Amino acid sequence: MISTAIALALFCQQPAQPTDQDPQAAALQAARALAQDPRTRRAYLSRDWMIGVAGDEVVLRSDLDVIITQSADLRGRWQNADAEGRQVLYEEALGQRLETLLRVQAGMDLGFDPEVVDQRTDFAFGDRVEHLGGHRAASKALQSDQLTPAQFRAHLRDQLLAMTWYQVQVGRAAGRTGRVFVDRNVRPGWIYSAYQSFSRSSSAEEQALVGKKETNYRLQILRVPVDPEGSPADAEALAIELRRMFTEGEVSFDFLVRTYADPASQENLGRLLPMTSQRTGQVAQVFHGPSGLAVNELLESRQIDGTTPPLFREGPDSWLIYRLEGIEPGTDAQPLSSPEVQRALQAFLLKAQDKSRERAAFAQVLSDSFIYPGAFGPFLGQRNAQSK
Repeated sequence: MISTAIALALFCQQPAQPTDQDPQAAALQAARALAQDPRTRRAYLSRDWMIGVAGDEVVLRSDLDVIITQSADLRGRWQNADAEGRQVLYEEALGQRLETLLRVQAGMDLGFDPEVVDQRTDFAFGDRVEHLGGHRAASKALQSDQLTPAQFRAHLRDQLLAMTWYQVQVGRAAGRTGRVFVDRNVRPGWIYSAYQSFSRSSSAEEQALVGKKETNYRLQILRVPVDPEGSPADAEALAIELRRMFTEGEVSFDFLVRTYADPASQENLGRLLPMTSQRTGQVAQVFHGPSGLAVNELLESRQIDGTTPPLFREGPDSWLIYRLEGIEPGTDAQPLSSPEVQRALQAFLLKAQDKSRERAAFAQVLSDSFIYPGAFGPFLGQRNAQSK
């Protein structure tokens, strides 16, 4: 702090005007200009250092500290990480900061007047302060988040420019010509093709868009573990007897799970989440191999309270009995003419179209920008291509 105060005092002093014969004064003048330049002042007057470059913007080590502090996920992982793990988190934060700066610069390249950007940033800052309950409450909130007002304002400015760039690329805002240059109409043929595809899809998400739902089955399992001092045959004999007791109505399946199941499988009394017949068959195949076909046969019978014979599963060794507790009937796809289907498909396809345009636009930004460290260029490109 003392050295910083001395440096500030020296910079605030008015030196003699440099001349061609006074190189020392010229160097001092250049140093003061560097310190007073908003782009370099933060790094010049602090014990900070450059760790990356995105276009014409520098990333400082302190920028990464702010990102980690503000992210609940990164902050939690940081607290539990060793030195090597924290270095990985720094690299992750650096990737995020480089991408943000590239989007911000792309927003500035749209040709906005810097004064207008500052005015809108000030408006957003004031609106946020008011939302937090005034200056005093906002100050406490920023302190709790370990942010200075200047850092928070810079964050709002970055958000404003990055979001404006995105909106221009997808046609939600006017471009540099003052006009929207992106067609956001979703053509009827595209909607029809999506409807036909989603009607035949096995994806629950895509089926829901056309109002379709496959039949779901609710299963309950009783897992009888193999005693370490016994044999699989002994556990199988017990499982067969427990199944008989339930089938003949002597006890409830819930009672069997509470009394005989291993503790790990007693959560929710062995009830599984509803699954389609296809998904259930896949799970049974993984757990039991060819014997898992007994689960498929149980579903095909549609017999409520029907059970499978004990099925062996390794690791840990145990015998499983499946009970069909209930069936949730499916529904066919609604007609394409349904307003709900039209709106759902249009919103889905428009979102997919926006994401495709954003990926293409950011790929162009990456190809036109200088990035340091150089390895982050391919990394950001791959992450952009895989983004959803």
